[in-house]
Amino acid sequence: MKKLLTVSILTLIICQASIMESFSQNLKGDHEFSAGAGFVTTDQIIGVLIDITRTLGTLGYVQSDNVNYTGAFYFNYRYYISPKVAAGLSLVADKASGDLVDNDDNMLGHFKRNAVTIAPEMTLSYVNNKSFRLYGLIGVGYTIGNEKSTNDIGEDNYTAKYNHFNFQISPIAFRVGGRIGAFAEIGFGYKGIIGAGINGYF
Repeated sequence: MKKLLTVSILTLIICQASIMESFSQNLKGDHEFSAGAGFVTTDQIIGVLIDITRTLGTLGYVQSDNVNYTGAFYFNYRYYISPKVAAGLSLVADKASGDLVDNDDNMLGHFKRNAVTIAPEMTLSYVNNKSFRLYGLIGVGYTIGNEKSTNDIGEDNYTAKYNHFNFQISPIAFRVGGRIGAFAEIGFGYKGIIGAGINGYF
């Protein structure tokens, strides 16, 4: 009985390992689609610098208040060149809005910022099996950003552009699930310091 139980357990372990290895191998040639959201992005940091510059440039008269960062929403496509290496493209939309007040907190107007980033990316999987993947990613792209402000009665005041090159480095990221799963990424760049979402292989 003990031998039968031992053989059964070993057979189960071998079958499970075989399934995991098969899934890893089958990733080659697969397409991955992802949707997620990230926070504390490079463009949010640039927005803070814009606010500081505006306040300094007006000697403290115009200040930003009630600033709302919605986070960066992104969509990814990746193609698996091998079971561990994928290349693809990321599209990121980053938004912020707030009020403009004077140094006595009187309302002067409002502003909205929009930044769209397009970036090629590559990922490298450190651990890759059926239910868990540990990986890192790097991306370099270009951001088209603008800030539009209106005065207190809603009339356009000005529109400023801040286009620039951008990047993302996420050395630690993981995914759980089978063909459909959830992921989280930690790093710095256009997707933020931390991001999470869902994705699937097809």
